[in-house]
Amino acid sequence: SLELVHRLLLEKRNVLCTEEQLNSGKAIFDRVLASGRRALGLHSDPFAIGQKFEGLVLDAEHDRLLERPLEQVLSILVFTGDKGLVRAVFSEGMKRVEKGQHTGRAQFRQAFKETMQALMRA
Repeated sequence: SLELVHRLLLEKRNVLCTEEQLNSGKAIFDRVLASGRRALGLHSDPFAIGQKFEGLVLDAEHDRLLERPLEQVLSILVFTGDKGLVRAVFSEGMKRVEKGQHTGRAQFRQAFKETMQALMRA
């Protein structure tokens, strides 16, 4: 990540933090969220009433999260790269990933298989 590269170059930690935001994981998350929403043309509050839920559900029982204060969770998520932290992913208000598997995997796999069979016959 950008933070980790800068840590190596500058030989110090939390280089992307500001006086207002001292938690590097949250600083990175907030910047990625804001720029991603801008890139998609989404300008309203992501948690406003009526918005479809876009987000992750974390496994609160995961070893890395047990007994950790809430303010450390984003840093753990950003810096560990452990996909086991994520229990589910929601997009447009619908659960898309659960237990590490896309919910439409079987359907997509079948469509892929049929397409490959048709291509091989051609």
